[in-house]
Amino acid sequence: FKELKAGQDIPREYLMHLVNATPGEETPTWVLLGEDLEELKMELSATVNKTKNILNHTKIRLVDYEATDSVDPYYAVKGDKLYDWLENIVRNRLTLDDCKTQVLTVYVYKGATDPYEADMESCVIEPKSFGGDTNGISIPFDIHREGDVTKGTYNTSTKTFTKAERSEERRVGKEC
Repeated sequence: FKELKAGQDIPREYLMHLVNATPGEETPTWVLLGEDLEELKMELSATVNKTKNILNHTKIRLVDYEATDSVDPYYAVKGDKLYDWLENIVRNRLTLDDCKTQVLTVYVYKGATDPYEADMESCVIEPKSFGGDTNGISIPFDIHREGDVTKGTYNTSTKTFTKAERSEERRVGKEC
């Protein structure tokens, strides 16, 4: 990645999304999303409380967010660890903790060199379908983020996440 200058548009590839394809193992296997995707974004669904007081004023509180990413399509590639894990979920109709892993958001545009700022978060993976069209076998899926963000850095060379020294896991979605 080349360093961006102030005022320069940020290319989409400077915001990376990775999923741990080997949850439960000591060393995560981070798989970069995007090979077949034309779009990937975190959708935020906010909980907003509105109350009208006796003065006829409305008080609005944004309480929290539910964050979800939709990965569609996700095509099968022989030997791809993430695809293998997704296929296992589908074939065995896994639920609950068997669908939990971590998602990593890497902010390449925030730094000049590797490693880059990153947020790691627990998530639940929900496969949406299995099969596909003439383009190949696909398992599109949703990533339901749990909100327990850990700040740190991601090294693209070694494919490792390192928790920030002063970072504590924090629950996102504090009341505004």
